[in-house]
Amino acid sequence: MRLKLVLLVSLLGAAIGTGISIAMVELWRHGLYPAVSRSLTNRPLAMFFYAPTIIIAVFTTLFAYRHTAHRRKFQAALTGILTIAFWLMAVAAIYLS
Repeated sequence: MRLKLVLLVSLLGAAIGTGISIAMVELWRHGLYPAVSRSLTNRPLAMFFYAPTIIIAVFTTLFAYRHTAHRRKFQAALTGILTIAFWLMAVAAIYLS
């Protein structure tokens, strides 16, 4: 099993997803998306901010699936789960501190 690949891809995907999500939240908070902030309610707005991270998690899963030889499905699923978990930990650490 290529745990180094799984961990590295998960951490990289979570870092990119965290950066994009935080940048979008800060741009929205400071009024650079005025049309979006007026037209959306809270639930679609949350999906708007989470979408890049979910897309990146899918890409990291596909990358791990294509670059591992044995137990591909398990490693791909583990990569996607770890990407989302690392992203949640990073966002919680940033906004709850």
